[in-house]
Amino acid sequence: MVSKRKHLDVARFFIEENFKSKRTGRTPGVPGRNRNQHGSHLRGQYQNLIDAYDQKREHEVDTITDDSGIYVEIISVDGCKLPLDSLDNRDFKLCSCQMRENKEFALVFIPEDRRDTFLKKIQQYLDPQKDGKPNEDGVSFPRNHALIDSISEIRLASLESFWTDPPELFPTDRDNDVWWELWLKKMQLMVLKI
Repeated sequence: MVSKRKHLDVARFFIEENFKSKRTGRTPGVPGRNRNQHGSHLRGQYQNLIDAYDQKREHEVDTITDDSGIYVEIISVDGCKLPLDSLDNRDFKLCSCQMRENKEFALVFIPEDRRDTFLKKIQQYLDPQKDGKPNEDGVSFPRNHALIDSISEIRLASLESFWTDPPELFPTDRDNDVWWELWLKKMQLMVLKI
């Protein structure tokens, strides 16, 4: 038999709050940059690290897996956070992110078949025809603005890029033998600058 009593009474147990988008939480302080100067600078850095990677790769033996790619270190502008959702998606794999000296350092794996995707993001940033729709103030931002404008430097990952302990514990004496413990999920081609 159906009763007219309420089974759940939640009227007294909720609070109305305004909606806040998750997409704006990490990057509200992204500085505006000179599009052509900054985009061209990052495009040059990225192309140089791809060229250095390709040169080192010519001298390597065959890999033991089909998963090959490049590890890059992406460094934020001073006092600005990187939009990590743009660095950890179907195109790129965010391996670690650390704050050092008021900058974020993100270690990102870019699969071999996705190398051009990052370059494409920079090209779209540089192309005024790809700009987003103007906001309520009539200002339109370059495409990928939050990602590209938050980056100060892109470089090939070094051994120190993988270090997750405090930086002062990283071994610097080349004459001192050090035991390392490595945790590998699966074998991937890694070209590191030591």
